[in-house]
Amino acid sequence: MWRTIITTAFRSSRQLRGVWSEWKKSGGGSGSGLGEFSYPRGVAIDGDGNLYVADSKNHRIQKLDAVSGVWSEWKKSGGGTGGDLGGV
Repeated sequence: MWRTIITTAFRSSRQLRGVWSEWKKSGGGSGSGLGEFSYPRGVAIDGDGNLYVADSKNHRIQKLDAVSGVWSEWKKSGGGTGGDLGGV
């Protein structure tokens, strides 16, 4: 089964095509909790199928584990903006 993910940023778009064995919805609402986003700006999938989302207004990167379906996050310690994301 073919699925297409389309991401947009600054009037450009990119498509990621592939074969998906299962389609799940986990999180995706507006907010600052795990699985919630405020102006997501980028998405990536690693070799293990984990999904990474750059959550720009929350100043963090979130990861959706492909096996467990659990969200985790990396963000700058101290809650400030700019700089490194805790050494990531």
